[in-house]
Amino acid sequence: MLNPKAKLSEKIFSKDIEQIPTRIGYREGLVEAGKKDERVVVLSANLINYDRCLYR
Repeated sequence: MLNPKAKLSEKIFSKDIEQIPTRIGYREGLVEAGKKDERVVVLSANLINYDRCLYR
């Protein structure tokens, strides 16, 4: 059962939902969190090529 408080796409079970790599969704989520709270800090353990968190 899905959590009714979760902020999921209404199309979550639709076949036409856009699919992106998890690492990109992770990165976008971190950016969104950082925009909402400047105290958000990302520490990467040699995963720069994986999560693409390198800030330039």
